Amino acid sequence: MEKLHRFETMEETEIRAQGSHPVEISKLSKAAQTRLETIQHDDIDELMSFRLTGKQRVWCRMDNSVMLILWWDPEHAVCPSMKKHT
Repeated sequence: MEKLHRFETMEETEIRAQGSHPVEISKLSKAAQTRLETIQHDDIDELMSFRLTGKQRVWCRMDNSVMLILWWDPEHAVCPSMKKHT
């Protein structure tokens, strides 16, 4: 929670410099795409991946400068990375 609170005080460039970034819905795992349909959040083109640690992410839908948290991703499984240590 503390790290999420710190994001509130940062500019977008600072957030991105720490590894957080938008991800196109089409790049998410099939399970994540299906889940978005189920919870009726499949009407957008991208989600924001907030990097908490090497693997841990929080996935959000952005509405202007407000983030709606959709799920916690402790194993980086929503959008698996091919990079080592992520």
